[in-house]
Amino acid sequence: MLSFSLSPSEKAGGIIDLRLVKDIFAYEKGGKADTTRFNVDCGDKVYKFKARNEEEGQTWLDGLNAWRDYFVLH
Repeated sequence: MLSFSLSPSEKAGGIIDLRLVKDIFAYEKGGKADTTRFNVDCGDKVYKFKARNEEEGQTWLDGLNAWRDYFVLH
């Protein structure tokens, strides 16, 4: 489960069951990936996230995709 909020000072605004995630990918603009923004596609809903910078965004993308790959393979 991944809990999220609209700001760091708020309590969890929602929860995403990562077992239901279809895809996790960086936002694209003009054919170029923008890793400061990324989407979590749950099939019926797409959650949009924004990181502080490209490095943080890439860390989130890598970590979430690694978890997803691990879950799918086991």
